[in-house]
Amino acid sequence: MNSNPEIELKESVTFTLQLAKALQQNGIPAHRMEETLFNVCEKLNIKGGFFTSPGGLIINIGQDDNQKTHFIKAAYGDLNLEKIDKIDTIYKNVILKKLSAGEGVKELEKINSAPDRYSTLMDILFFGLSTGSAARLFGGGYAEIIVSGIIGLFIGILNELANRFPRIGRTVIVISSLFAMAFAKLAVAFLGNYSIDIATITGLIILIPGFSFTVSITELVNGHPIAGTARFANTIIALLMIGLGIGIGSQIDKIIEIVPATIMLPAIPSWTLWIALTTVPLGFVVLFKAIPKDFIWILLACLCSYFSFKFGSIYFGKYLAVFIASFSLGITSNIFALLFDRPVSIMLVPGIILLVPGSLGFQSISDLMTNQTLHGIETAFSMTITTIALVAGIVFSNIILSAKKSF
Repeated sequence: MNSNPEIELKESVTFTLQLAKALQQNGIPAHRMEETLFNVCEKLNIKGGFFTSPGGLIINIGQDDNQKTHFIKAAYGDLNLEKIDKIDTIYKNVILKKLSAGEGVKELEKINSAPDRYSTLMDILFFGLSTGSAARLFGGGYAEIIVSGIIGLFIGILNELANRFPRIGRTVIVISSLFAMAFAKLAVAFLGNYSIDIATITGLIILIPGFSFTVSITELVNGHPIAGTARFANTIIALLMIGLGIGIGSQIDKIIEIVPATIMLPAIPSWTLWIALTTVPLGFVVLFKAIPKDFIWILLACLCSYFSFKFGSIYFGKYLAVFIASFSLGITSNIFALLFDRPVSIMLVPGIILLVPGSLGFQSISDLMTNQTLHGIETAFSMTITTIALVAGIVFSNIILSAKKSF
């Protein structure tokens, strides 16, 4: 520990700034981030004010007679559960005085410079595994699983190209949705008639911003209008880009004559649902960059979401079923965080992904692009109510049992 007050203050400020940047870059919502940062300032005996936005952070920090304002350019990043877990450990060790603020800064730098746990090939393969498994959960058969899996592989390859060539990243959503719709229609010529909607929706499920939409509503509910509105706007833009790709891709049958194959694939056995319920969380482990041993918790979260929603659907309406499922997931995630002192996000985020109304957003845009305006508006309204029910379930679960964890 450093005994020089000036050096200690400088290290405390630097640690808080680096922690804020790390949380922003690893997908932590605004309200959770600010709660964490206020707690750090309190423990380190400094004062701080924080303003978060999608493009960066404005932080006023220091002691009473020496506060400075910092602007950190850090865009919202993708969720990385392994890094969040490590950041959580560093955060706890610093506020418990097991690490000095200076040592905490060095540990955060190690996290930022660490290579990705999973290889490029594994990332691509698990894109396909996740989308194909999702097709089974949505009620698809062999044809839907095959087509959805191929779409997922294509998106995985395109995503890796975008990482290497940033300019491609601006067009990934449009190109992916165009390919998904066109390929789903063309595949009829080889696989016979099947549900094109299921194959397309599940193939694009990773890109459909249902989770971002949910987080934006959560941020608005928790009093962060600018962060929530900006994230909401990004969600709408993403849906419109998906709609553009769908609109263009759906014209493929006007360019090429598509004759459905006469083959009839066998009905898929009911037991394959259990395989899908295992492979979907397995895909989440890789896509969310979690450590392998957390597979069991991600699996438990997905099972909790899926079966609580099915139970609610049988006895209650759709919206109440979503509320029950998110409430159950929130309670389960908080119990996990309390028992094992781990971040709530490890269970909460993968479980929410199975509940977010991304398919409704897809259907709404698809209807609007095909001039089914009234039905498209109705579906968009249904998506909004579903999201509110989901957020309400999480909020109520935190009232009943709070893990007192910021992320």
